[in-house]
Amino acid sequence: MELKTLADCVAYIIVYAGGFDGHHSDEEVQKGGSILMGLMTHFELDQDGDGDVDSDDAQIAFERAVSTYNNAEDGNTQTKYFLNGLHFVKEKLGKENLQVLATKLKEMMEADGLVEQEEKLLEVVNEIAAA
Repeated sequence: MELKTLADCVAYIIVYAGGFDGHHSDEEVQKGGSILMGLMTHFELDQDGDGDVDSDDAQIAFERAVSTYNNAEDGNTQTKYFLNGLHFVKEKLGKENLQVLATKLKEMMEADGLVEQEEKLLEVVNEIAAA
């Protein structure tokens, strides 16, 4: 599986960030789904071509993202996909929207109370957004 759309890239960023501390908590998964659905709805990112943005579209994006994450050769490859996804989102949606996504990622990563390692990841996201 590969990332094919903007929504796929956002989903991958969410999956990567949510698991950066070593696990995906239920709170992070729920918050991540909400972030993805909100972004997809706002930017009308219809994945299945049926003319509306709904949970089917989010499911497609998450399935591609999780498959890409799980099938990556190693952690370095997962990180490469994450960084490439951030740059692609910035290119397509602009610096301001990437900064909004960074704020939402921070909220998601704080949902499980484990944020020490994730702070470094957020610094990278914010640096890319600010550049």
